[in-house]
Amino acid sequence: MKPDDYQLGDLLIKIDSKETHVITRIRDSSYPVYGSRTEKRKEYEVFGRHYRHRPRTKRWVLDTDLRVKYYRP
Repeated sequence: MKPDDYQLGDLLIKIDSKETHVITRIRDSSYPVYGSRTEKRKEYEVFGRHYRHRPRTKRWVLDTDLRVKYYRP
């Protein structure tokens, strides 16, 4: 599996807060992949606590942000 090959239900750990998150949906974004006009980047809906002391919510995250801010255990 490639490092950027994420799937539904993948467990992620946010690097800065060590909070657990789960991918709930995947969609194509409106942004193209760098250097390509036809291939679109992916957006992932991530369920978890995005801010400290707030309830768990869902948020759309671009694939580049996902690779930088989260890791898979």
